[in-house]
Amino acid sequence: MSIDPDTRPLVILSPAPQRRDRIFTAEALARLHERYRVVDLEKDAAPGRLDAALPESMAIVGQPDLPAERLARAPGLRALLNVEGNFFPNVDYDTCYRRGIAVLGCGPAYSQAVAEYAVGLAIDLARGISREDRAFREGRERWVSAGNLDAILLRGSAMGFLGFGNIGRALLPLVLPYAPSAIRAYDPWLPDSVLLNEDEWNALIPDFLNQWEPDKRIVVYCGGGGCQASKAVAARLRTELQLENVHVLKGGLKAWRSE
Repeated sequence: MSIDPDTRPLVILSPAPQRRDRIFTAEALARLHERYRVVDLEKDAAPGRLDAALPESMAIVGQPDLPAERLARAPGLRALLNVEGNFFPNVDYDTCYRRGIAVLGCGPAYSQAVAEYAVGLAIDLARGISREDRAFREGRERWVSAGNLDAILLRGSAMGFLGFGNIGRALLPLVLPYAPSAIRAYDPWLPDSVLLNEDEWNALIPDFLNQWEPDKRIVVYCGGGGCQASKAVAARLRTELQLENVHVLKGGLKAWRSE
């Protein structure tokens, strides 16, 4: 069925500092133009073109400057797709949250490579690999036990995460094979909580039990209202551990923050 081009939703493409051909394959870009009217600011970044397109926009691919007054010009805006994996302060995120504008990012894609890199750095720091390489090149090498006096093992160590966003979540399954004695995560965006999920259930359940208090209710939540992981974890707590005071937070983390 053909679609009237004039009634298609409007998408603003403003990928800088990325480039359009790095974000889209030729086929994906063709589908984008087929399904939507596209204002391509990489192709034509004439002054005022962004503001002129905002009133009809449904989505923005990129992160141009979007203070509250500029967002007010886009009453139909539903999604902002960040293409860098960061959240620069050039967007009024509070306004996006209040209006229900979804702010989407590519962080989960980047996080896989960064997580692997983090494991490599951790091993290097723990065993002094690059440090001892420099010492060898400078004739200061230490042999046998002398070279390992200040080395530590990752295996069996307590591990901590400062921040538990995309990178932390990608890193967790990579460090579990080292059988950490405990895992702690601090993230100011998350409420005080104990990390527990089905994928790493056996590794994480001992830490949960160490912090569990029988007289307190257990509230299980995940990232959003559409996520089913919290229900699965709650079910296992009830059936496998015979815990009764277990509740699933409706609406997930977003609901928790709004309270």
